[in-house]
Amino acid sequence: MRLRIQQPTTKKQMEITLPATEKQLQTYCDELSIDNDMKHRAIVTEVPFEDKMNTILAGNQYNFTELNFLFQSVDRFTGEEMKVFYTVATAKNLTDIKDLINLSFNEQCYNVVTDFSDINKLGEKLYLNENGAASEEELQSVDGQQYIEKMIATNPNPLVSPYGLVYPNQNQQQDIYFGKTFPQYLNGFKVFNIALRTDTSEEYLDLPCEESEIQKAMERLEVRSLDDISITILYHNLSDKIEDILHEIECDLYPLNDIAKTLHQVGEREYDYLEKLAVMTKINTTEELKNLCHCMHEFEVFPNIHTPEAYGQYMICDSGRYEYDENLEEYIDFKGYGESRIANEVGTFTKQGYITYMGYNPEMAEILNRNLNMNIQNQTYGETLKLYMPLKVISYEEENDWGQYETSDYEEELDSCELCGYEDELENFIKSYGDHVPEERGLMEYYDTKDSVNAKVESFKFEFEQMNGDVYGVAVCELKAPLDVTEMATLKEYITGQASDGFGEGLEQQEFRLCGRNVNISLWDSNRYFLRTAEEMGFREQVQGKGFDMMMQ
Repeated sequence: MRLRIQQPTTKKQMEITLPATEKQLQTYCDELSIDNDMKHRAIVTEVPFEDKMNTILAGNQYNFTELNFLFQSVDRFTGEEMKVFYTVATAKNLTDIKDLINLSFNEQCYNVVTDFSDINKLGEKLYLNENGAASEEELQSVDGQQYIEKMIATNPNPLVSPYGLVYPNQNQQQDIYFGKTFPQYLNGFKVFNIALRTDTSEEYLDLPCEESEIQKAMERLEVRSLDDISITILYHNLSDKIEDILHEIECDLYPLNDIAKTLHQVGEREYDYLEKLAVMTKINTTEELKNLCHCMHEFEVFPNIHTPEAYGQYMICDSGRYEYDENLEEYIDFKGYGESRIANEVGTFTKQGYITYMGYNPEMAEILNRNLNMNIQNQTYGETLKLYMPLKVISYEEENDWGQYETSDYEEELDSCELCGYEDELENFIKSYGDHVPEERGLMEYYDTKDSVNAKVESFKFEFEQMNGDVYGVAVCELKAPLDVTEMATLKEYITGQASDGFGEGLEQQEFRLCGRNVNISLWDSNRYFLRTAEEMGFREQVQGKGFDMMMQ
């Protein structure tokens, strides 16, 4: 929901959206020159397009963190629950943030009536609201009229609101926020939900979190040091193996938050694979686990494969990498093929199966040498590979007789040379659109296959570059090892997919002001698409230019 906020002292105003992440809250506070803590407040001047919320909040001062918690709480409401919240808040004239937060956890304690025309149906609806849930058989047995009559008799003087009548039901409101510590509230997937406790208070955090969230939790607990707090992990969905590894830091908040950030980047869907890797590589410490999380894509595991023959048979028959005719099975030397593969890769047999490592991380190499006696020689290699593609730039504006651009019914394609001179604008545009892409690996984060390409390509992102009077799209790939012909073809296929259907599909829908008019830029054009290296493009000498790498012949 959008709100207009004003700094009480300077009167500076800005528009914000809540609920927001802690980073967004920090940005709002920075813009208004307000400390991001539990003390300072801002004025809500207006809630545009939401008259009911505007009636409640407008003109009042609120702390950003408390206000954000309220909006996190009501964000889960259905339309009917939101109607109850608005009606009760206006009927009781609630504007204090403590009262509003408590109401957001107690809306089921009230029945709201706007229409008595169908008593039976209304009674069934309010019975369901009061009880939270009911079987179909139970609901059919409810006498709606009797329920309404009893409700009115018990509350002859209901609260009146412009949005309806408010009748308290049999659920008793429980106030759980008193202006200090927040109640426990699980909001989306996080790695840990923890309790911070003192002798008199309790506070909850979802990890990973920003350091400012830890500081504000300490403010609410009224402590200056983490030494005055006990830490308990209340919830996580990690395996027993991972939990055992983390035992050494489970009561140390900052290291726990640090590993939570790493595990959150891994993603919940990959936890099973992480556990397999941790078991097979005999990971025992938190530092080893962090390193493994960053290198997961550099491994390939083959569970229950314990001999070269079994490995060779799996690769030929079951891996899907080869066309296999079962009629030729008796003529195939599975053992010989398995031994040949093993001799040309870095791998080892474990109790759980066979594992190969295709990466170039020196810390992981040391771990594997130490834990599995895998002799991995350190390799130092780093190269930037750039692959170029044509841009398609279109506009639905045309120049009128006065030299101004106005909306047209027809699509006009611009020549890419018209983009020259707009280097900074293009760079800011691609960065702004790509701010959701993970920083460390870029679009390689979404490459799901665990193969040598995943291991060798450290990161990949799209940029724009000007060469010889034209602007091209460019896939910038950081390599940890050279690619062979097959790997290069696989990488190009993945980049093409991102240009046409993944990242590029969203990019081309973003209207962008350039060359004096609104344009849409596409990395994909089925009629003239190509993806070529600098050498294939005929560019030889690379010269650094502002914002772009200028390539000259």
